[in-house]
Formats: sequence, structure tokens, C-alpha cells
Amino acid sequence: MRTLILILSVLMVNIIPCRANVGDTMDQCIARYGKRMPASGVADPAQLGGVAVTFQQNGCNFEVYLFNGVVECESITKIDSSLFSDQERDKVVQMESASGSWAKPVTTHGQTIWMRSDGAAIFCYLSGSPLILVMSKSYIELASETKRKSSGFPSEAEVKKYVVPGMNEEDVIKKFGVPGIRMPLGSDGEVLDYVPPPSRKEMTFGYGGFEVIVKNGKVTDLEIVHETVRILK
Repeated sequence: MRTLILILSVLMVNIIPCRANVGDTMDQCIARYGKRMPASGVADPAQLGGVAVTFQQNGCNFEVYLFNGVVECESITKIDSSLFSDQERDKVVQMESASGSWAKPVTTHGQTIWMRSDGAAIFCYLSGSPLILVMSKSYIELASETKRKSSGFPSEAEVKKYVVPGMNEEDVIKKFGVPGIRMPLGSDGEVLDYVPPPSRKEMTFGYGGFEVIVKNGKVTDLEIVHETVRILK
């Protein structure tokens, strides 16, 4: 799997402001989804402090995260917590298309990314996960800026030395801070995705951060990311 922020740095060129769904106000969400449910209390994926509101429709939970009164991120799960079939996933894709359509998806490391034709939204589906994410350009930029302001990103050697199978998830977070993105993996696993601040180079290859795989609060695996990424200035 690959971090959303780095993938999106390749895709987000001249993206226009969001329209519909991602980009809705609270009133528009209520008109779209109906009565709001009690919030789950789960933070937005990048933990940027969005106001969470939950809706239910067509057998799905729609957890929307509002920033300054506008939805910038949305997570979608089935009410029964089961995995999405390909047909169900495609149906949700169409539900979230608003006035546009989705470009041909790109799949990397088990993660499938769609860019909406109007450039306003990113749709992400992780194989084996019950979660679908829809995010705006603004949300991704805010996540990147938050990481850019952070300091002391650990070296590859430091990560390899410290992170070992069996250690507690809380010890990883205590050492390296809150991950840029948290993604569920299966029914009892999670991916903690750490992304370094963006480089000023137009093109760079090498150490691109790391992902810690945890299950039931324990580390089961570590993936060091090496890749070529186009960095937006």
C-alpha cells in the first residue's frame, strides 16, 4: 500500500475547488443523507481536527469531516462492517461522482485511487479494508502542510532500529508522533502511515517514509517506502 499524500502529490495539478458531496455544508449533507446520527468519535484520517458527523443511507455509514463548515473528507463503511464487493464499491463511486465522473483508477500496493473528472476530489479504496475514503484537495494540502511544519522526521536507519514486531502501537506513536494517515486493515488491523515533509526537488527518488502494520495494538510488520515522486512546489 502507498501513502495517499505522496500519491496525490503526483495527481494534484491545477485542481479546482470541490463541488457537492466533498464540499457540502451541513445543511446540504442533511438534505442529501437525511437525519444525522451520533458521531462515532473517530478522528478524521489525518487527525487534523475536523468536526465529525455521521449519516446512514443505502446500508452505509457516511462519516463526514467538516472544516470551517465545509466537508473536506468523507469515510464510508457498510453498516454491518463487512467488506465492499466490487459491485458495491463501484456503486458508491457513482454515488460520489456529483456532476463529474471518475477517471480510470490507478492501483498501487493494494490501494486503488480515482481522480474525479472535475479534479475536485480523490476517491481511495484499500483492498481488504471495509473503508472507502473521499478527500478534497484542501484536505490533502492541509495534511501535507501539517507534516511540513513538523520537524525531526526519523531516518530510515532509526526507524529500522526502533520498530520491531511485537512492540506496542502506543510506543510507536510516542516515538514518532501521530501518523499522517491511519487506515484500517482487515477486521482487526491498522496501517500507521508516516510521510516526510515534501522536498523542494521537482523529482526525487529514495526514502519516502514508512508504514507500520499493527494488529490488536501490536506491531506485526514494517514497510520502508522507496519511490520516485514528483513533488509540487
